[in-house]
Amino acid sequence: MTDLTTSRIAPFTAAVLVVTLWIATPRGAAQGIDCDKPLNDSDIKELVAAGVPAARLRQFIASCGVTLSLPDGVSVESRLTALGVPASVLSALNPPATSAPGGKWRSPIDQRDMVFIPSGRFAMGSPSAEAGRDADETQSDIQIARGFWIDATEVSNEAFRTFVMARPEWQKGKLAPELHDGNYLKTWDGNNYPAGAGDAPVVWVNWFAARAYAEWAGKRLPTEAEWEYAARGGSTSTYWWGAIFEPSRVAPNGKSAAADKNRANHWGVQDALGGVWEWTSSIHRAYPYSANDGREAVGSAGARVIRGGFWNNGPAFLRVANRSTQQTSVANDLTGFRSAR
Repeated sequence: MTDLTTSRIAPFTAAVLVVTLWIATPRGAAQGIDCDKPLNDSDIKELVAAGVPAARLRQFIASCGVTLSLPDGVSVESRLTALGVPASVLSALNPPATSAPGGKWRSPIDQRDMVFIPSGRFAMGSPSAEAGRDADETQSDIQIARGFWIDATEVSNEAFRTFVMARPEWQKGKLAPELHDGNYLKTWDGNNYPAGAGDAPVVWVNWFAARAYAEWAGKRLPTEAEWEYAARGGSTSTYWWGAIFEPSRVAPNGKSAAADKNRANHWGVQDALGGVWEWTSSIHRAYPYSANDGREAVGSAGARVIRGGFWNNGPAFLRVANRSTQQTSVANDLTGFRSAR
C-alpha cells in the first residue's frame, strides 16, 4: 500500500480513520481536507485502502471534487466503483432532487455551480408584436414537467481543459475527422487555452465536444425548451430583465469570469443573453415546439439549435426568444455552451 505519510492525503488521513460522523462545511473548511485540487485516481485508491468511512469519503468527494482518468465510454460512477467506492458514496455526485428556484449546487466533477430551475409552464417563442421578432418564433404553450439544474455560467476554458486532460481523445488534433470541421480548439496551443482566458467561455467547440463534456461531468446539454425556460427566469418579456435592451446586462467582450448579479436573471442564470451562443441538444425544427416530434431524439442526426447570442450582437439577436442553428461539426469563436442535468 502507498505510504500515506508521503501521499497527498497524508494531512487528513489520521483524522479520517477516527471520524465516523461529519457535518457539512464549505469546501476545504476546518475538516483537514486538502482541497487544493480535485481528487485523482491515486487519491481515491488511498482513501479506500485506508478504510475511510463511507460518510467521510462522501464528504471528500463532495468538497474536493474528482478528476479521474477515464477511457471513452466509461462514466465517473463506473470508475469510482472500480476503485472500490461504495454505492452509498456515489450520491455525492448527484444534486438534490429539488430546491428553491435559483438554489445552488456545485458539481463535484467539473466544480461548477449549477442553479435549480423549477417545473412550470411558459409561453415559448415571441408574441407577434415583439420588436425584432423572426418568423420562426411562433409561440407555444410548453410544460416543463420536472425541475432541473443548469450551469450558472457558460463552461469556461479552464473547465474544458480539465475535461480534455481526463478524456485525451477530445484533445486538439485527436478528434476523428468526421467529428469536426478543422477548427476545433483553433486558438489553443495543444492542451493550453489562450493566456489569461481561463475564466472566459470556451469557444471553438463543436456540438459533439460540448455533448462529450456534459456526459463526462455527469450532465447533458439542455433542450431548446429548457434553455429558453431557464433563460427567461420566470419572465415573459423580450429580455429576462424587461422590454428595453440594457447593455449592462450583457457580459463585456464575452467574458463571464466574475459572478455579476446584474447579468444573472431571477433564477441565477448568468449571461444567458450575450456572452456566447450556446449549444442545445435539440435538432432545429419549426415551431410549434413539441418534444415528441423527433427534435429531442437521442442520437438523431441534424443541425442543432444554438441560443443566447454573442456579446456584441444587436438587441434583436439578444432577445430571449431568438433562435439560430448550426451544424454539429462546426466550431467557431462565437459558440460555447452550458450543461444541465
